[in-house]
Amino acid sequence: MLDERDSRALRDIEAELRPQSFTTRAFAVRVLAERISWLAVLLFAEVTAVLALVTGVFAGRGGLAFAGFLTGCALAVVHTVRVKRR
Repeated sequence: MLDERDSRALRDIEAELRPQSFTTRAFAVRVLAERISWLAVLLFAEVTAVLALVTGVFAGRGGLAFAGFLTGCALAVVHTVRVKRR
């Protein structure tokens, strides 16, 4: 159990971390929306890469399969960089 001094310090820290103004709340929502939109873009890009790879393999088009493979590799790198940046 925390003594009074420690619990007061924790309450002060929580109050500082809590968004105080409309601007900070709006910025926090904007950052969250930006993160969600990036995830949606990356998801659609991954689906496109997999479709290009599969279509290229089944159609016997080596160029399309290779493009899908390279795109998938590039997206894996983007995901890795985004995870490390957090």
